[in-house]
Amino acid sequence: MPLSKYLITFFIFLVSQQAISACLDGNCTNGTGKYQWASGNTYEGSFVNRKRNGKGTFIWVSGEKYIGEYKDGKMHGQGTFHYDNGDVYTGSYSNNQRNGKGVYRWPNNTYFEGMYVNSKKHGKGKLVLQDGTVTAGEWKNDLYVENKIVKEISKKTLVANKKTKTSLKKKTQVVIESKQKKQIPTSKKASPVKKVTASIKLEPLPETKITPTIDSVKTIAKNTAKEKDLISNENLALAQNQSDKNTTTIPIAQTSLINTQISTEKYPLAFGENWFLNKSEGSSTLKNDCFITSKTITLFDGYTDTTFFLQLSMTEILLKTDSNIDLSYPEVGIQIDSLVAHQITHITSPNIATISEHYKELTSQLVNGQQVTIKLGFWPTWPITRTRHIQYDLKSFNEAYQMLLDCRE
Repeated sequence: MPLSKYLITFFIFLVSQQAISACLDGNCTNGTGKYQWASGNTYEGSFVNRKRNGKGTFIWVSGEKYIGEYKDGKMHGQGTFHYDNGDVYTGSYSNNQRNGKGVYRWPNNTYFEGMYVNSKKHGKGKLVLQDGTVTAGEWKNDLYVENKIVKEISKKTLVANKKTKTSLKKKTQVVIESKQKKQIPTSKKASPVKKVTASIKLEPLPETKITPTIDSVKTIAKNTAKEKDLISNENLALAQNQSDKNTTTIPIAQTSLINTQISTEKYPLAFGENWFLNKSEGSSTLKNDCFITSKTITLFDGYTDTTFFLQLSMTEILLKTDSNIDLSYPEVGIQIDSLVAHQITHITSPNIATISEHYKELTSQLVNGQQVTIKLGFWPTWPITRTRHIQYDLKSFNEAYQMLLDCRE
């Protein structure tokens, strides 16, 4: 075959390889894109200097899939790996290896939760079998290590403690009997025998702070209004100055709304079961430094249990949780009743989302609505990637919001 034909054949081969290994969509150099290799493997996510950096999804032709963080082209950070045999690992990675805390699950519902080093169980962890059998303790190089010395010491300690307690009990009885004998009168004119009672000195319980509710506020305001005609403004001021500083004081309302002045020790104010009025500490110079919070609830984020609550100030709404929020999930937003949902577009920190663009409209809907639904996505999540729904009853929210408008130092 002539040399020219060899060259043409080689050129066609190079072109075909380039056509297969290429950036299919987006920016695969510095940005977000989708890249496919000649082998058929694909990656879709963030690129920096043509390397996988940040969040992304890598899919092998075998069916295996990794969803998580990358650094310099390697799995690094939090991620979830789906193996072709059905196994799933969710946890920490570094240098393409399982390193740190993670959970490895098998298709038969057996799972291991604990520490990994170079993809091997190493450190504290527990293996939970399908039948509920739990093997917990120290692991080394993928093997369970039973520490018998620790167990023996633990047993000896328990025996020693038991003996010590028995000895102390006997000594205490002897002391009490001795005191009783000393107090027995020796003469006919002696005073009657006093009973000796051995008792344990109890520390006083801390004072219970009662959280004022809107009902108590209204009652105080009603009583104050009745006394308006009987007490002059000067006498009312004098009475207020002489009252205890910790007493809740409700002045006569000049408008239809109650203008409330309550010391910070009385916060939070409860409005029903779901809403509370709080006051920021150390911000007495602000005109409006109060904010509303919802009841804190616990939900499953797909990997573990996490907490969530909503916070509303005079300028924005914050959604706070212990888990990392992911806004890429479908239907992420906040919805009142059956109205059009408001999208959540800003994350101020990994576990705080902010809504400020449509604050007035959203606040009006909260005041007049019956129920609010918050839809959030969390990352990483296992076993099902889906949006989580949180719902609150809006009963008493209007009262809390009116008090927020009137909140003063």
